[in-house]
Amino acid sequence: MQFKKILEKITPSEKEQKIINAESKEVVSKLRKIKDATIIIGGSDAKETVIRKDKRDIDVFVAFSYKYKNKSVELSNILETNLKKLGFKFIRLHGSRDYFHYQGKNVRFELVPILKIKKSKEAINITDISPLHVIYVKNKIKNNKKLAGEIRLAKAFCYANDCYGAESYIKGFSGYSLELLVINYGSFMAFVKSASKWKKPGQMYKGKVIIDQGKHYKNKDSVLFQMNEAKLQSPLILVDPLQKERNAAAALSYEQFDMFTSVCQKFLKNQSEKFFEKTRITKEIFSKNVKAKEKLVALNIEIIDSKSEKEDIVGAKLKKFFDFICAELQRNDFVLKKKEFVFSWMSRKADFYFIFKNPILPLYKEQRGPPIKIKKAVEKFKSKWKKTKIKVKKARLYAKVKREFSNAQDFLKNLVNHRIKNEKSLRFIKEVKW
Repeated sequence: MQFKKILEKITPSEKEQKIINAESKEVVSKLRKIKDATIIIGGSDAKETVIRKDKRDIDVFVAFSYKYKNKSVELSNILETNLKKLGFKFIRLHGSRDYFHYQGKNVRFELVPILKIKKSKEAINITDISPLHVIYVKNKIKNNKKLAGEIRLAKAFCYANDCYGAESYIKGFSGYSLELLVINYGSFMAFVKSASKWKKPGQMYKGKVIIDQGKHYKNKDSVLFQMNEAKLQSPLILVDPLQKERNAAAALSYEQFDMFTSVCQKFLKNQSEKFFEKTRITKEIFSKNVKAKEKLVALNIEIIDSKSEKEDIVGAKLKKFFDFICAELQRNDFVLKKKEFVFSWMSRKADFYFIFKNPILPLYKEQRGPPIKIKKAVEKFKSKWKKTKIKVKKARLYAKVKREFSNAQDFLKNLVNHRIKNEKSLRFIKEVKW
């Protein structure tokens, strides 16, 4: 497959980049007035592996002199004081070390306070090492010019298939992890071919995919025995070449792992450009999956525009809410043919889509009871359902019980409204439209 045309589509144009560079230059120029600090552009922009996306974020590291190492916990406050003096309008966000969002005309800047270090072992906080990641990737690209394009293809592929992002509501691949994976395999196609053969890991440590391109460990068993257990929870263990104790793919969930390997298999069978095109899920598009007797129910959630809330936290809470709804639907006998969770921080909205195979249930259901040989449990069950018809099937009691809700949409509305009303963590939801 020829990727030249795809690269042209996914790579920001010279005109776009010129506008972004001009704005970045202006921000960096202002930040350089901060005493004892070096300003460093980080992330995909610094590595020239950035792709076109809905939103453009640029990491800007305010690297304070290493003489501030004993003031590591104060760096966020020091930076905040300086940002106020320089006239920045920002939002402070919590992290391993608090950082700041500054919304420019065309791009959002993440202003991150760090210590300026030369070696990873000097890091006091995980963010301190980020500029070294940039240097590592840039050196690899310098030795192999084609890598930048190969990395862009991997990022665009994952972005189009909803597995790009380490945020807790996505649980996919971070940009850095994709860079490491392409560097490890040598090209996008080699990466995809290998990933298509990844098998779902078993329980505990069996069958996990382990990659140690920095050769920090003697063998794969050494990785599993020596790395902190908390870093080994993901199906892919990608040892950071700059930090042997860090798994660069720690955010990747088993669900995303399975989905990604499946997409890779499909792509290899049909190498189409569509795999690099992001499809916007809408009610109209989703409704094409609905067949006779099935029903599509969609709810649109509007989020309060609060400066105190963080994208990752809000997204994670909404995803947890979505998963809870799916579990409750299943528990109450409603069968979902398809479901979709869509979240947009830029527009402060989320969409939940459900296609029901059985939108209307029988008015009555059989409530399973205990085996007849357990006398105390039988008495308790009969007492609870004394006003209903009870019968015995295969040495077990069953009661004929009237459902509170037999209509899927009515059940869903009641569930959602009750949860939002009583769950404090969902107070950021402004309105739900059906």
